[in-house]
Amino acid sequence: MKYLFTLIFCINIAFAQCPNGTFVDIIINPDQYPQETSWAIITDLEDTIASGGPYVDIVDYEPQLTQVCIPNGDYIFNIADQYGDGIAGSLWGGQDGSYYVVHCGDTLVQADSADFGFAAFHGFTLEDCAPPPPVFGCMDDNFVEFLPQAIVDTG
Repeated sequence: MKYLFTLIFCINIAFAQCPNGTFVDIIINPDQYPQETSWAIITDLEDTIASGGPYVDIVDYEPQLTQVCIPNGDYIFNIADQYGDGIAGSLWGGQDGSYYVVHCGDTLVQADSADFGFAAFHGFTLEDCAPPPPVFGCMDDNFVEFLPQAIVDTG
């Protein structure tokens, strides 16, 4: 019972930090020219609700993680490159970059190609996360088989 209370308490704290939306992770793995890369999340009314970059004060190839809180709905992820070669560092003797939009452990957006030119646009829909599956196990701590994470007792 105390574990269930702790779980509910932690979930309430997490949602309190993002009361009208849900968290989305934006992961940008830039090429050797991070100062050319920027991104934005845009609504269907063309309002920018989150953005990042250009990455001028980072080490080349240093991954950038941004967590944003946005409400459920339809969005467009726009990634841009000022030079026009995307994040295709291999064109210039380096390594290609990548990018991802992740929500509830699922990848909603990822690069089709590192060489996207000046910009790439990806539509995605944000919905509530599915609840985690129940954990079955022994809930009696007097037994060796006791599983503290269990929320459904198997006897």
